[in-house]
Amino acid sequence: MPKKNNFVIKGDTLLDYTGTDTDVVIPDGIRRIGEAFREKNIISVTMPDSVSIICSMAFYGCSQLRKVRFSGNLRGIYFGAFHGCSNLTELSFPEHLFAIDAMAFSNCTGLTSVAVPKSVTVIRDGAFCGCSSLRSISLPDDFFFGEDLFFSRTDPLLTLQLWDPEERPAERVLTVNYAGTKESWTRISEPIDTSFISIVHCADGDITL
Repeated sequence: MPKKNNFVIKGDTLLDYTGTDTDVVIPDGIRRIGEAFREKNIISVTMPDSVSIICSMAFYGCSQLRKVRFSGNLRGIYFGAFHGCSNLTELSFPEHLFAIDAMAFSNCTGLTSVAVPKSVTVIRDGAFCGCSSLRSISLPDDFFFGEDLFFSRTDPLLTLQLWDPEERPAERVLTVNYAGTKESWTRISEPIDTSFISIVHCADGDITL
């Protein structure tokens, strides 16, 4: 399999990173990032605009990761891609992002706020579960809401208990900025537990919970 400057590449997919640099710049031409950085000791990563897919577990367990520069043409972030990246404090998503898969940012305990761009139409189960420092999230007005967006059920098939129900916030701590109407929010939020949300700022007014 070809290797280029500590990157193991097959076709246009980055399969592994074998280097020791903690500040990583991914080479241009890569379209998919596989499990190349799983549990690697990296601090920052810069993606070229050729990257369109971050595959499952790509940065899983990168507990020292502090800064991510996403590709401007990124379309999807898949299952568990950034699970356990506990030193990430902020995310700047590109405007063409389409989907955030299940558990994509689960247990990113350093995240305090998230702004999801209006291009996103799918946010799947537990995408931000276990983000215990999260206090503000901005959401587009037209997207699919997965169940347990912030909290995950214990799933024996996943063998991951990402959030103990007993550790859920005792108070309503999260502010939601929602681009849609109050009626729309009421409809789409039915599948999820909103007991930890204090207020939802909608386009036509606020919903206090």
